[in-house]
Amino acid sequence: MKRRRTSQKSTPKAGEIASRLPSLEHLIQAQRMEAVGQLAGGVAHDFNNLLSVINGYSNMLLEETSPGPAREWVEEIQKAGRRAAELTLQLLVFSRRGASQQRPLELKTLIAGFDSTFRTLVGEQIEYTLETSEEPVVARADSRQIEQVLLNLIVNAKDAMPKGGKLALRVANVELAGGDVADMNGLAAGKYALLEVIDTGMGISPETIRRIFEPFFTTKPKGGGTGLGLAVAYGIVKQHHGHIEVFSEPGRGATFRIYLPYCGETPEKTAESAPVAQSSGVGGTETILVVEDEERVRDYVARVLSRKGYHVIPARNGEDALDYLTTHSTEKIDLVLTDMVMPKMTGFELAAALRGRGIRIPILGVSGYYEEVHGEAGSAGFTILQKPVSPQVLLKNVRALLDAEKA
Repeated sequence: MKRRRTSQKSTPKAGEIASRLPSLEHLIQAQRMEAVGQLAGGVAHDFNNLLSVINGYSNMLLEETSPGPAREWVEEIQKAGRRAAELTLQLLVFSRRGASQQRPLELKTLIAGFDSTFRTLVGEQIEYTLETSEEPVVARADSRQIEQVLLNLIVNAKDAMPKGGKLALRVANVELAGGDVADMNGLAAGKYALLEVIDTGMGISPETIRRIFEPFFTTKPKGGGTGLGLAVAYGIVKQHHGHIEVFSEPGRGATFRIYLPYCGETPEKTAESAPVAQSSGVGGTETILVVEDEERVRDYVARVLSRKGYHVIPARNGEDALDYLTTHSTEKIDLVLTDMVMPKMTGFELAAALRGRGIRIPILGVSGYYEEVHGEAGSAGFTILQKPVSPQVLLKNVRALLDAEKA
């Protein structure tokens, strides 16, 4: 009788297992947050299409409503719609699909510019200090988003100190070794810009820390917050290819640390707002091909344009649009207004197909996935509007693009 040979595998020791547990927990949490982010982004995209219709038609209805109770009701619908759009935008930021314009920035100078705002926000009961290193702290960042992250963290710290306390904001450079980044979800060893928000508040339980960056999770009483503040901070930091973590114990305050990859480029000055393109008005008689796979959104856009005198040709997707342009080559199309993310053929593929056939028509894009498409759109030479788009914004951009083509 032959004996079976059993393979000799070394069994991990208790100490080795214990050392692996923190890394495993961080990995599971990172994968969970990634899944939640994908879900949030998909939901936000669908909501943006619905809000395009709700907010758009309420705008049009307001124009047709005389002063009185009915007009006030429409205004309330608009307020709720704007609030819903803000929440949707925050979900897109959490899922890293919101708009972000990153450039080399010196963070000490940037944050010093927010100092008076932060001091006013925390109030007189809290002792606020800003601590910075002597050397420049440079990262590729979106100044408005960094301000949003810090505002959210400072509000969170303030709420944790209802009877007052101390709050410190620190800005410095740090070097992270391989062991330091082991539990930082893909960060590489190297130099980083560090932002720390430290408070002496009531602290955070381990159970809360595990869920603290999830959207809509909050420990505040009903009506005390949306539960999106820290989720937005998390999304923005991830969008900057950084890492955010929290250290706390009940009754011993909390420390939030943000690591952003250090940038060796020369920092840029804060950019001024670009001038709004001037146009001859919001109406016209030109022919516009509207390409949108969502029927309700397509009908809404067509109505907005046709009410102002434009001739609108609807297309369900990029393939239908290309077929129309190919079979109606003698018909003049003045502008293609297209969604960028569609089945069968995307807006980018449509634009490339038009160029390949020698069809030169100005293109204006719209998308709920602004962050994913605006960079590529810039390279392709056309503008992207983020959904939901109001009638005013849509008409202004359409008219400006048509006028620019004639200039």
